[in-house]
Amino acid sequence: MQTATPVPLIAGKSFTGLAIRCWPTTNYVSWAKAFPEYLEQLQLPFGKEYEFALEMVGMGGD
Repeated sequence: MQTATPVPLIAGKSFTGLAIRCWPTTNYVSWAKAFPEYLEQLQLPFGKEYEFALEMVGMGGD
């Protein structure tokens, strides 16, 4: 069983370690879909992985 960790900025919620680790990736994908022109400003290092994932599902690549 994973221990729940409270996040002070999100009152009343606790998250598992895995959920906290997935947060940046989830944000990256959300921004990539909604506002791709702003991805560089996020400064998250997931660009290559995101492009690879798109290729894997047949939605990206040249």
